[in-house]
Amino acid sequence: MFLHRRAAPLAAMMLTLLFCAPSALAELATFTAEYRAYASGLPCGRGRWSLHPMDGVDEIPRYQYRAEGKLCIMGQRVDHRSNFLLMERGPVPENYRSQFKGVFRSRTLEGEFDGQHFQVTLDGQPLENEDSFPPARWEPGLLLYHLGLARESLTLSYTWGEETREYLFEYHGSEEIETPLGPVLAHKLVQDHPGKERVAQFWFAPALNNALVQMKVSRLGLPWLTVKMTDYRSDATSLPAPSAD
Repeated sequence: MFLHRRAAPLAAMMLTLLFCAPSALAELATFTAEYRAYASGLPCGRGRWSLHPMDGVDEIPRYQYRAEGKLCIMGQRVDHRSNFLLMERGPVPENYRSQFKGVFRSRTLEGEFDGQHFQVTLDGQPLENEDSFPPARWEPGLLLYHLGLARESLTLSYTWGEETREYLFEYHGSEEIETPLGPVLAHKLVQDHPGKERVAQFWFAPALNNALVQMKVSRLGLPWLTVKMTDYRSDATSLPAPSAD
């Protein structure tokens, strides 16, 4: 949403996973959420994250996640749209399109899900190098969906920008945090960079259909980027939790 692709992979809007999740229905309403980003305590970007229904495929419900806004640090604007089908076993990825527009460079990444992983192109050219761009199962939209449901630590692989990543998201329980919307009870997950120079913390609120309400990124132990939800509007729609397989 608001993130440098090497700073904090998601939310920024952010964006993989195979994990054991609750088998009961999890509430995830179609919604529109507004966010504000801060670097070193100063406002540096804002964005919108939303989930909307689309025309179905053979009577199977279809949805789109969309993140749009200004990327902190780089001064770029991003428009990320990911489509998925709602099956009985949970959301199934379909495709996504990420457009980055800056003063000196613009680029478009598109991913098609082949049933196991995303096949990704950059400005129409495939990214196929197994060493620098290994296949990933998720993108930021469904990554956030799964993280919002998590109640245990997870290891996830996902694609964002010209990279794919696999990180451990450690579950740190629940706590009440202060937000622009008031105090919110949220579940916390912490994502460590393999080199430990970057750490991202995420908070998801069950009362807001498990939406991301806050993210904090530090580099070398120092605060670097903060993203906070400033508004949330929803429509009641129920999506099932993902299956264990």
